[in-house]
Amino acid sequence: ATTARLQADLVEARSDLEAKNAGLAAAISQLEADLAEARADGEDKTAALEARNSENAGLAGAITQLETNLSEARAELEAKTAELEELRAQAADHKHASATAEEHTME
Repeated sequence: ATTARLQADLVEARSDLEAKNAGLAAAISQLEADLAEARADGEDKTAALEARNSENAGLAGAITQLETNLSEARAELEAKTAELEELRAQAADHKHASATAEEHTME
C-alpha cells in the first residue's frame, strides 16, 4: 500500500510540475512577445527621432542661411542709407550754393 501511495504521490507531483512548467512556458512566451513588441516600438521611435533630427538639422541650416542673408541685406541697406544721406547733403549744399549765387546775382 505504501508503494502504491508513493507512486500516486509521485504521479501527482509530476503532474503538478508539468502544469507549472506549462504555465511558466506560457509566461515566458508572453514575455518574449512583449519584449519583441517593445523592441519594435523602440526601433520605430528611434527611426522617427532620427528623421526629426535630420529635419531639424536641415531647418537649422536654412535658418543660418537666412540669418546670413539678413545680415548682408542690413549691411547693404546701411551702405545705401549712407549714400542717400551723402546725396541729400550734396543736394542741400548745391541748393544752398544756388540760392546764395542767385542772391549775389540779384544784387
